[in-house]
Amino acid sequence: MNQAERKKQLKERKKIIRRLTAFGIIAIVMAGGFSTEIGQKTQIEEDSKIWSETISFTEYSDETEADETVLISTPYLSQADKYPTGCECVSAAMVLQFWGYSYTVDELIEQFLPMSDLKAKRNGQLTGLSPEEAFIGNPYLEDSYGCYAPVICQMLEQAVDSQNEVRNLTGMGMEELCREYLDEGLPVLCWVTINMEEPGEGTSWRLEGEDEWFTWIAKEHCMVLVGYDNNDYYFNDPYDGNGLVHWEKSLTQMRYEQLGCQAVALI
Repeated sequence: MNQAERKKQLKERKKIIRRLTAFGIIAIVMAGGFSTEIGQKTQIEEDSKIWSETISFTEYSDETEADETVLISTPYLSQADKYPTGCECVSAAMVLQFWGYSYTVDELIEQFLPMSDLKAKRNGQLTGLSPEEAFIGNPYLEDSYGCYAPVICQMLEQAVDSQNEVRNLTGMGMEELCREYLDEGLPVLCWVTINMEEPGEGTSWRLEGEDEWFTWIAKEHCMVLVGYDNNDYYFNDPYDGNGLVHWEKSLTQMRYEQLGCQAVALI
């Protein structure tokens, strides 16, 4: 599916939401299947073909506590074996492929990723760029670091055509990301930690051309937020081939905040 078709699909999804609301349907939409309690079944079943490729949700009647699950079907890629520190690039590739672009992770790295190594002075002091300016190290190497949202925004802006817009969503909370992007069928790159572990203090270096030090956050990680329910957030996690994972909401929000509430989306 190319990006023009994807945009058309997202517009159709909004029409389906309006139609479901108008008909007052209680529905279960999982793996493309609808169970309806009142009319318009033929139309709704046709709509489910579009819906199932975009998002799934579950909603129960007013007599029970609402239990909604949103899960966006997003291509999965692993960083295992080849990209030990390349979680940001692998996550960016997943979002690009969601939109119909055919870039591989290698192509993104080779064509669009600014990289910079740390330099050691004679006194052993390290100097280098900020991870907001470049990927620190090399995503193919174990002893490298990574990059922050502005670098991935720069990468994506070079990779996409005029039909898509890159948005740096840094500062938005997790619930806000869900309301404004996942509910519209749009996955979001988020910076958290590996396996939601407690972050630590990593390597420090003096920023080039500045009288300021930067300290890397150990366990930094980037994943693609693809869904949520009442209790958890769901991610495509490139680390160690983890696949689709889910983590408790309060823990995820904590780790997300510890990494500066960094997030990026394509629209």
